[in-house]
Amino acid sequence: MNNLVSRQYLALIASRFLDFLDFKNVKKVSDFNTCLNNKYSINNFSINDGLSNYLIIQITPSNKRTQALTMDYIENGSKGIVLSIKINSALNYSKINLKCDSSVKSYETYSADIFGNKINIKTLKGTNILNLKDELEQLIT
Repeated sequence: MNNLVSRQYLALIASRFLDFLDFKNVKKVSDFNTCLNNKYSINNFSINDGLSNYLIIQITPSNKRTQALTMDYIENGSKGIVLSIKINSALNYSKINLKCDSSVKSYETYSADIFGNKINIKTLKGTNILNLKDELEQLIT
């Protein structure tokens, strides 16, 4: 089993994130409220049993005693969280964390997993969904 996350695979996951945002008609952060605490199949966006790869959306603790809306693509097995987006409205920022077998342009590489995937992060000012979509689109090209 290959535990490395290729650029092509990362692009596929980013594309599915974008498809999900369109499918759920997400235009602003509050549009996620109906999606909270559910696991969604990355293939058809149906509620997922959590036994296979899925997207989960939840509220998690964040910096300075605030909370963030967190969207994680989780691949059960050894890859774990491949792509994570955090939106912190209280502190007015968004973050994208991702794993890839190489550094990703315009992202800071700050760590690596035990398989050699580089952990990359990018912080965006604000919580604008269109800006997040633009970032995801850049991962596809």
